[in-house]
Amino acid sequence: MSEGGGARGDGRQAARAVDALRRGWPVALLGARGAVEVLAVETATSETLAEFDAASPADILLSAGRAETLKIVNQREAATPEKPVRVRRENWHDLNAVIAMADPAFDLKAPLKGPFRAVPLDE
Repeated sequence: MSEGGGARGDGRQAARAVDALRRGWPVALLGARGAVEVLAVETATSETLAEFDAASPADILLSAGRAETLKIVNQREAATPEKPVRVRRENWHDLNAVIAMADPAFDLKAPLKGPFRAVPLDE
């Protein structure tokens, strides 16, 4: 059977993308302005993150709720409720730091995070 276009093909592509993210593999998302590569850091390894960051450290995209928990929403670029927040990833943000930033399960294990610098989503 051919995958073809339409909702059926889109659903399969979405399922493949979700599977790849769960495995710690990067995925390219296509939009009106072009493509952006994403990697779910919660499932990444040091090796996959290093490969993903080949040119420079990739920024981190957090949910609005997570950004609020981390007290980032007081910055203008992060002040829009219900919108994701893009955080500039610094050189010292290694895999463990990024996972602790993204995953609330690590809040008590790594209580002191930051400083964080929010940047516009379209930058």
